[in-house]
Amino acid sequence: MIPHSVIAYRWGTTNDHSYPVGAYPDFETAKDAADAECEYRGGKYGVSVFVGGRAGDHEPATHELVYHASSMAGEKRSETSPVIDMERLIGSRVLRMHSDDSYEKIEEYAAKLASFYKIERVARP
Repeated sequence: MIPHSVIAYRWGTTNDHSYPVGAYPDFETAKDAADAECEYRGGKYGVSVFVGGRAGDHEPATHELVYHASSMAGEKRSETSPVIDMERLIGSRVLRMHSDDSYEKIEEYAAKLASFYKIERVARP
């Protein structure tokens, strides 16, 4: 018996929120669980079924995608989103840019943004 693992990915992207749905003994049970989870989450999560196991003590585990229930985004399989990668890259660059005296520089930047967008800021304690 080879286990089937079911994992839900928000909008079908592997670098966004994900969580394990469960492990099942056969494909049909795992497929039914994937379809049910996709429907239960309102189409916001793409759910993948992987089959895998270990060939031996000195070989790595193998996992093969055997089924994917698409989210409303319509993906064919769970994939990495380049948009999310870019957002994370931009965020980390902004933090690195402000690494020296970071709190003061970020506060100055936040004040400029607040005045530009006419946002009333609440002072931090």
